[in-house]
Amino acid sequence: MADETGMIRLVLNDQHLEEVLLASLDECRHRLFIATADVKDLHIPPRREGSRRARSIMTVLNQLGQRGVEIHLLHSGVPSGPLLKRLKAGLKLGG
Repeated sequence: MADETGMIRLVLNDQHLEEVLLASLDECRHRLFIATADVKDLHIPPRREGSRRARSIMTVLNQLGQRGVEIHLLHSGVPSGPLLKRLKAGLKLGG
């Protein structure tokens, strides 16, 4: 991850959620590229005080898509069962 000066900095362990994923999702305006080994129905903790409900990553990605953000997801394996179920439920088949 690059800091505000453009220098690369190391992000470890739990820092990736707050400093990389959440910040990227909040700031994304045009294109989002995600590369990961495992794809699952990640639930993102609330960012606001007083809010106790986590949001599914699928909900967040859908909101970005509705705002016109182009989303690219590169992964190495089969998505988890719960994520596949959500994806299949949202597919519109036919012409």
